[in-house]
Amino acid sequence: SNTLPRGTKPMLQNSKITPLSALVLVQFSMPIPIDGEYSEEKKLVESCVGVVVDAFWGLIICERYQVPSTLGDVKVVINGILSVRAVVVFVHPFQPFSVLKLETSDLENNLVELKVSQNAACIGDSYDYFGLS
Repeated sequence: SNTLPRGTKPMLQNSKITPLSALVLVQFSMPIPIDGEYSEEKKLVESCVGVVVDAFWGLIICERYQVPSTLGDVKVVINGILSVRAVVVFVHPFQPFSVLKLETSDLENNLVELKVSQNAACIGDSYDYFGLS
């Protein structure tokens, strides 16, 4: 469920939309040790930054190190004030990313996706990759 501080109504429609608007805070917690992911030094709650890649479907990409399993509770904080539950839909087995999905029906256009191109990617298109692999 969504939680807002009393008297607060976040709306991005009138504010300037920048790539920073597509960043969200992801908080992942495992109530019990799963798949050897817990040690005495490591906390059960992890936080990281995620990037909204599709606002319509509510898809977010984040680090696999902080979200290592589909068995856990995920909370996403949008704009620093709107807290929404999410589910882990995919954890890549080799690359360091996980994919989360939000329930977008209650967000009222508060979710902004990162636009890196004016054209949609199609099968067969070639692109340059910048990053570590």
